[in-house]
Amino acid sequence: VLILGFLIGTIIAHIDGKGNSFIHGEEELKQINPHLIYYIFLPLLIFDSAFNNHFHVVRQQIVAATLLAGPGVLISMTVISLAAVYIFPYKWSWLESFLFGSILSATDPIAVVALLHDSGASKSLAALIDLESLLNYGSAFVIFMIFLDIIVSGSNSAKLIIVDIVKFTIGEYG
Repeated sequence: VLILGFLIGTIIAHIDGKGNSFIHGEEELKQINPHLIYYIFLPLLIFDSAFNNHFHVVRQQIVAATLLAGPGVLISMTVISLAAVYIFPYKWSWLESFLFGSILSATDPIAVVALLHDSGASKSLAALIDLESLLNYGSAFVIFMIFLDIIVSGSNSAKLIIVDIVKFTIGEYG
């Protein structure tokens, strides 16, 4: 998909598309808000993970998954943000790099969980990894919304950050 998108983008950049509906559609796709993709795919991933978990297994694994997911997202976000500030040539601020890190910090172990199910591993291990992934998605989304709100509003006081954490955690998106 990445290579196909690269090829289509390269072709579109070199073709005069007057009257071509495919090129017109490609030009319209360029104008889509990039957050729309995040809003489309994230709920699907969360639903799939939540739907496939079994309550009696999840109840036993919730503490371990929370300990893996919460600090795991924060550690991953911090490492990615450090790379964004010190390695990438974009000269991003810390807030912008934390926003970038929050986007990339959610893990996606779908292939690992599928292999665990196929190999006959214990259901509790597969449930732990799947539940940790589910909590990662939610945590990363809340952190993303907090940093996005801080960057857009321009205010980064501690009171506003705490209000944003509560607001985005309970589901009021503004």
